[in-house]
Amino acid sequence: NGVEAVDLGLSVKWANMNVGAKSPSDYGEYFAWGETKPKKTYVLENSVTMKHCYETDTQEPQILCNDEKDQFKNGLTSKYDVAAKNWGGKWRMPTKEEFQELVDKCQWEWISIGKGKKKVNGYNVSCNGNSIFFPAAGSRRGSVLDAAGFHGDCWSSSPSDVDNSSRAYSLYFNGGSHYVDHGVNGYGYRYEGLPIRPVLGK
Repeated sequence: NGVEAVDLGLSVKWANMNVGAKSPSDYGEYFAWGETKPKKTYVLENSVTMKHCYETDTQEPQILCNDEKDQFKNGLTSKYDVAAKNWGGKWRMPTKEEFQELVDKCQWEWISIGKGKKKVNGYNVSCNGNSIFFPAAGSRRGSVLDAAGFHGDCWSSSPSDVDNSSRAYSLYFNGGSHYVDHGVNGYGYRYEGLPIRPVLGK
């Protein structure tokens, strides 16, 4: 379906589009961390990787998890890897280190593709004479698509080592910044639905 592995001169090759996308500017599908199929609602109660967590306040959830019960504390295996399960071969989700390499070594330019209602905001990421595009696809909480066109967020396969096991690392970006997020700034809860940008080992 037009998927290509783009060599940006880094440790891995990067897919030119998200899982479930039909083109590089298409948002693609959204996945909770550690789940390999999209769903209608993204909440704590139906999260595979947060069953050991609980809420202390339903008005403003404080999600607490026990790291000792977290079977995903060493990262996602291929069974829970969206790219491996959906694309097969040697495709997999990137680690936080591979996202960091992309942030540190490439040039990032916020651009818009298309016109009118079909215009898509996002980053053109260039390295080694090649480039890939990350659409600002937003994220899903509950059944709501949040901030599409304004920010983007893609899961890594790495659990957060900063907070407790309710979160995981992701690539976060908006029109003014781009960085690898450890998930303690209001985002990064594992139950959230985020796009996936696969990588391929060289």
